[in-house]
Amino acid sequence: MKYRLSYFLYCISCVIAIAGIALFFDEKTNPQTYQIILKTAIFTVSGISLFLCLWIKQDKPFFLLFVTLLSFVILDYFITHKTDENYYTLVAYPLMCILYPLNMYVLTHIKGHELFFKSFVKKVAILFFEIFFIYIATYLIPSFWSEQTIFSFQTALSSLLNSSFGLPLTFANVPTLSIFIFCICFSILLYKTFAYIDYLWCAFLMTFFLTFIAFFYTDSPNIINILFLASFGCILLSLLQTSHKLAFLDELTNIPGRRALMAALHQYENDAYTLAMIDIDFFKRLNDSYGHEVGDQALRTISARLNNYPHGGQIYRYGGEEFMLLFAHQRIENVLDNIEDMRKRISTTDFFLRSDKQTEASTRPHLASINITLSVGVCQKASQDKTDDAIKMADTALYKAKQTGRNKTVYNKEGKFYELF
Repeated sequence: MKYRLSYFLYCISCVIAIAGIALFFDEKTNPQTYQIILKTAIFTVSGISLFLCLWIKQDKPFFLLFVTLLSFVILDYFITHKTDENYYTLVAYPLMCILYPLNMYVLTHIKGHELFFKSFVKKVAILFFEIFFIYIATYLIPSFWSEQTIFSFQTALSSLLNSSFGLPLTFANVPTLSIFIFCICFSILLYKTFAYIDYLWCAFLMTFFLTFIAFFYTDSPNIINILFLASFGCILLSLLQTSHKLAFLDELTNIPGRRALMAALHQYENDAYTLAMIDIDFFKRLNDSYGHEVGDQALRTISARLNNYPHGGQIYRYGGEEFMLLFAHQRIENVLDNIEDMRKRISTTDFFLRSDKQTEASTRPHLASINITLSVGVCQKASQDKTDDAIKMADTALYKAKQTGRNKTVYNKEGKFYELF
């Protein structure tokens, strides 16, 4: 719940900040220049976001951006030509209002387990087929008719698309069908939020909501521009957060990875700190006996225990089954008891590991509970020591722990190794 709230507050803060900046410029510039600034900002932020999506291979936000940007272009055209009775105002605009929530839902919920290129091509094909079919059915074929027939066809189609279906609901320039589709899709997305949410998902919900609200403000171009700019700003900031997560967080365990560790160690290059290298005992045997699926569960469970235990340090996944525990500005004698207590508690706790395959769970009931022990090597880096030397000292202490029986803590002090009992 805490993380969900922080994600939403993050996006809401972004919206408030962008709206505040936009209103500030509104007071400082004339109306024409102000609109140019807003539109330039919209295309700049969306262009940077599209490039970033391709750079970090995020196809869902790419199509979220693409569909939203296309909707903005059609909406912007409609605002300046809504008094005209032509194809774009009679047919294209209401179709966009109806198809926008459907596309936002469908294109961002196609399963993304395949390769980025394959998923990208699939979604491009869906969009291309949709646009091509609409173009053929509502524009190309009627172009062979007489002007009077074309106008009658467009007027009839517009009446159908904007129909209230007998309900006492009338909304200026927004089809009733579009509102129903939006409410259904948005309700499903809110329900899914309780199961899974991150910065991108929250930005997606915020964009979905803000851009649809913009459809109701066709008489206020500046409000539309601010809402779309806020939407694209949320997506850009969430992409930056996601790229940081991809770079510094371990995907399997969701804790900081080796790159984050090295950045932290270099930050404390001229300071003293204590470093603990932690290794899961007989992890290869665990993988060989139960499979990599169970091994991954063990890594996630151990990392969660290490991360949640109040040891006073920062945990990182160093690689494989090894973790690093960094105690910034801490002397070794101040943290050894915490490290040993943590190791004992985890090593004496049963882990309940499950298989996703029900048949395997019934034929191999011993998957239910196993015991996993840890070996730990600890060292203290003096302010004059180098980062690589500290890692080597911790690694050597860990090697001593594994060499002398495992399931223990060995620490290096003044070049000598000692065991904790």
